[in-house]
Amino acid sequence: MARAKKLIPSPPPQSVRSGYVDLGVDGYYRTHAADYRNPHEPEIGNCLAVFVQRRMPDLSYVLDLACGSGEATLALRALGAERLDGMDPFTE
Repeated sequence: MARAKKLIPSPPPQSVRSGYVDLGVDGYYRTHAADYRNPHEPEIGNCLAVFVQRRMPDLSYVLDLACGSGEATLALRALGAERLDGMDPFTE
């Protein structure tokens, strides 16, 4: 009995931009949306923390447009946002 070959997903490209060039935007997200992590996530959280501390915006309801994998949404939740909605045309 032959063993089935295990499929190994291709690694994500070095950058989203190069992935867009190689696969197209739709192809990139079809292939890598689940495994992509923003390398700038800590900086995004730090910037939002400074903004919230200085400007004290109303965080009772936040809409995160083009939220990607939710880096800003997660940071805002940690900063006290009460209701968060995010949408992205590519990561759905």
